[in-house]
Amino acid sequence: MYQLLEEDSAPKDAKPMPFAHYNFDLDALGAPPVKFDAVSIGVPAEAKWEVQHDSYAPSKPNVLVQSAESSQNDSASALLLKGVLLEQGEISVRFRTISLDDEQAIAILFYYEDPQNYFALEVSSRYDACSLLRVSKGKRKILATRNTIITPLKWHTAQVIFTPKTFTFLINKELFLGGKIKGLEKGAQVGFASLANSAIAFDDFQVTRESSHLPASK
Repeated sequence: MYQLLEEDSAPKDAKPMPFAHYNFDLDALGAPPVKFDAVSIGVPAEAKWEVQHDSYAPSKPNVLVQSAESSQNDSASALLLKGVLLEQGEISVRFRTISLDDEQAIAILFYYEDPQNYFALEVSSRYDACSLLRVSKGKRKILATRNTIITPLKWHTAQVIFTPKTFTFLINKELFLGGKIKGLEKGAQVGFASLANSAIAFDDFQVTRESSHLPASK
């Protein structure tokens, strides 16, 4: 089911489109960004999301930081974009580890239904690897993985282009993984996460504008 594509190829049915850009520059300092919902995945763990000023941010002046380092290895602190469902599209985020301890890993989440069911592309600076995971009914399965050097304390860009049948994953605009998947034939939420024991700064979260929107809350 999960056949890797050639490294110089990309899903033919993927349709990159104009981006919606969230750089956290209009959010209040010391608080989470208003257009995202915080969720805990796996073992519940403490999370501390806050917008901070950073003179060296890729897009000045602010970045988003998750600074709570959990002792639970099977946990993740995630932010999901509010009110948007994507059936296919493109997601990217810039990230920088701000600690040299423990795993220091992030994930892009797509086809997110709930904490027990979603796809994730994980990037770890400790293990210098990127991996595609499918979590179904709470059970994690690694579908593809590849080694790559993720330099600590330096800004990187993670990007995924996906459809219900294919995915392409790039790091710093270089293709690292691509292949076939069995995604959802309906829209689901997207977001990003800081994995257990990770202190991470984020900037420039981007998604395609063409999407389905969740119904307004009553």
